[in-house]
Amino acid sequence: MKYTDEFKLIDTPNKSYLLGLIYSDGTIVNNVGHQYCCRIKINDVELLYRIVQVFPFFCQPKKSKVAKT
Repeated sequence: MKYTDEFKLIDTPNKSYLLGLIYSDGTIVNNVGHQYCCRIKINDVELLYRIVQVFPFFCQPKKSKVAKT
């Protein structure tokens, strides 16, 4: 599913929560010439799957390729 300006207006608690989560634990990267990419790094996998249910334009959660130390 493609993003269609769902966050142009922040009018629900879910949108506010997700933006706070991205602000505190995430990053937004511009892949030049392609698209923006939002990454959230948290251990709560259930929360990540819930985000995809509420906002289906996000891709399914993927495990980090970075090795834990």
